[in-house]
Amino acid sequence: MNFPEWDKSLIDKCKIANVLYLSMCSALELSTLRAHGQDAAATLMFKMLRRHQLEHFLPGLEKLGIDKDPSDAVKSGKYHYFSNILGGLEVQYMEETPEKVWVRYPPPFAMSDSPFTPGAAIAAYAPEVGHAIFRAWHAHNGVSLGNPRLGFVMTQVAHQGDPCLEGYFRIFDRDLEPDERLQFSPTERGPAFDPANGPKLPLEEWTEVRAARALRNYAVEYVTSHIMALMEMYGTSGARAIVEHASRVIYAQLSRKVIHDYNLQDAGPGPEAFALFIKRDRESLHEEVDIEALADGTVVVRQYARNPRLFPLSMPLPVEMEDALHQGWRILAGEMHFGMDVKMTAMLSAGDSCNEWVIRA
Repeated sequence: MNFPEWDKSLIDKCKIANVLYLSMCSALELSTLRAHGQDAAATLMFKMLRRHQLEHFLPGLEKLGIDKDPSDAVKSGKYHYFSNILGGLEVQYMEETPEKVWVRYPPPFAMSDSPFTPGAAIAAYAPEVGHAIFRAWHAHNGVSLGNPRLGFVMTQVAHQGDPCLEGYFRIFDRDLEPDERLQFSPTERGPAFDPANGPKLPLEEWTEVRAARALRNYAVEYVTSHIMALMEMYGTSGARAIVEHASRVIYAQLSRKVIHDYNLQDAGPGPEAFALFIKRDRESLHEEVDIEALADGTVVVRQYARNPRLFPLSMPLPVEMEDALHQGWRILAGEMHFGMDVKMTAMLSAGDSCNEWVIRA
């Protein structure tokens, strides 16, 4: 089938994917809170972010060009400043001394411009969820760097009504015990942030296109990390219920935005329009699909490979998780055309030769 070209730049496609996939992250967190409570939400954040910390922190220092800085506090502060900005989250960096470096996450505490998680959503969480975020990553940087004197001190916690998330990396004068790596000092306030004096990425290496790809990758990889953490917590069957609920809610609530952002009106109503959604969703992830129209009006979409940067062959999602994620697509299909249905009839993760979707009006 021939579809009109998607009239979006690579940068715009990456931004669209970022919003959709970060919205899924937020839905997974809120669905966990709904099903299992505050302790579960905190555990999810800890497991998910610790996984990312172990996988990405040290390689990220090198990619960002900050691995040679002599101060581990400065390295850590710059890492969180650069990486979160590239991921769509506003961060401020204030270097008080080489041994004391502040980072501040101002409101609204929401990544990118996701319409699914307005800043008020943070009111649903207990302070311990905010603590878990920093215990999982910021407080573990010293361990990763082999510096037992590096810790993180939280000064403000948005989850308890403070105006922001804030704290500082500090190199203490002695080795820290494990429970001392995250500390609290609620009476301290960080200095003002001057964007003009903030650290700068090397623009010759971090072009606008590379930054856009990082924005997209940040969101997609976090979806996978959430799901892996949920499976560790609840097993495949328990995680499936959370993932399916989150997927259905996302595609129902964002259906109009998806139709608009992906220009799905280009294909008109019916199965062709949903096939175009799959094509453009995968295109935003730097992937390709084949589309076949059958004589009875059914449309079949096949995908023979995934982007190995985002979906490494060594870490395939179980069939149950793939199916749960695609339950939201059935909601979107029905919103696009009453009665339309989409079924996934083959999966790469099941050992099939392709991912295959059959779309019927």
